[in-house]
Amino acid sequence: MTENRNKETVKKFLASLPDNHKIQCVTMDMWQPYKDAVIDVLHDVPIVIDKFHVVKELNKALEDIRCTLRKDIEKDKRISLKNMRFLFLTVSENLTPRQSKQLDFLLEIYPQFKTPYYLKEAFRNIYQFAETKEEAEKMYTNWVQANKNEDCHAYDGFISTVANWHTEIFNYFNNRYTNAQTESLNNVIREIDRAGRGYTFPVLRAKILYRHITAKKGKFSF
Repeated sequence: MTENRNKETVKKFLASLPDNHKIQCVTMDMWQPYKDAVIDVLHDVPIVIDKFHVVKELNKALEDIRCTLRKDIEKDKRISLKNMRFLFLTVSENLTPRQSKQLDFLLEIYPQFKTPYYLKEAFRNIYQFAETKEEAEKMYTNWVQANKNEDCHAYDGFISTVANWHTEIFNYFNNRYTNAQTESLNNVIREIDRAGRGYTFPVLRAKILYRHITAKKGKFSF
């Protein structure tokens, strides 16, 4: 746990790791200093962008689309769109039968949302069904072409992001790792930091590193 995520700080941390020459893969979000630090210290070790962060960027684009299209709908009709954000962004297989029917109903009433929504789902299928990097890249190429065919420019920014991190994003299909555990720990850190309301970094770091030990002794609390 480091005080910041600047390139030099990350480089120093990576260099200090014992047996860092044994590291076979590094997962991260799309933060350029992380990538630069890994390349400088670990050189040719594959970098994988966690799929969670890729889909998160995709959902941001979809949310922008939803908000833009919603503005063009008469105010007295917007009440029926109350739950659309949740239905739009929730993983389709996690929707209940009732929610799926509600989403289908909304897409029929407001067909302008159909293309963005189904393109979002089509992109997610890459992670679900592609078995190799080559297959994933082919599916993605077809997805980009589908955007062009539908004349849908709403995902242009997302497509640019993928282009900038193409190698790292598609490395996932050769190295199927995520940093889900790290993200979970980050959430715990945020909760403790909020509860502390101004902990200094050394205090926050100590609480995180020793929380399990002190918790076992019955002395730890948020």
